[in-house]
Amino acid sequence: MIALLLAASGFGQQGSSGVPTSATRKLVHDPKLVEPAPSISPLPAGSVYSEWTVNGSRYVIAYRNRDKADPNDIVADIYLRGTQDAGWLKVTSVDVFSQVDDVRLVNITENAADEELAFFRSSGQLQLISIVALHGRSARKLFDYGATSITLTPENPEKIVAYSQIANVKETFAWCPTKKKVVLENKCR
Repeated sequence: MIALLLAASGFGQQGSSGVPTSATRKLVHDPKLVEPAPSISPLPAGSVYSEWTVNGSRYVIAYRNRDKADPNDIVADIYLRGTQDAGWLKVTSVDVFSQVDDVRLVNITENAADEELAFFRSSGQLQLISIVALHGRSARKLFDYGATSITLTPENPEKIVAYSQIANVKETFAWCPTKKKVVLENKCR
């Protein structure tokens, strides 16, 4: 019975790497997702991926399932497009774990010309966000947080507003130029 349910849900359909591609595809809502996914070396055939241009460089975000027993254990591997001879270079991996609701470019840092890549996720009643700065071969996770509700302010640079229903607490996070990281807005000195 379980095998029939898994087959009906598409979980049993796996790419050559053992990645349950159709299950991963259902959990990833990336606006630039490539459908159908043609093979790009070094990505496994059938990989679920998207292509982004961030700060003048081309990147591919390849989504994979790390644990075949848990379809929600998703990792986003980010590759930089090198020169024609160099191909793709893996610059970082982001544990996105659960359903990816959206991926978009944001501006969190003080440099108005820079953009960061934000992964908006959900797991049950929890909303999560991960923000990654990408500059060529350099990648740095700037922020990773979860709360009942997470939104970004419309100002530039954007701020992250997190609301916890259980604690009835609203927190605002912003880029702190002196600390060179995202912190609680009132903790930047």
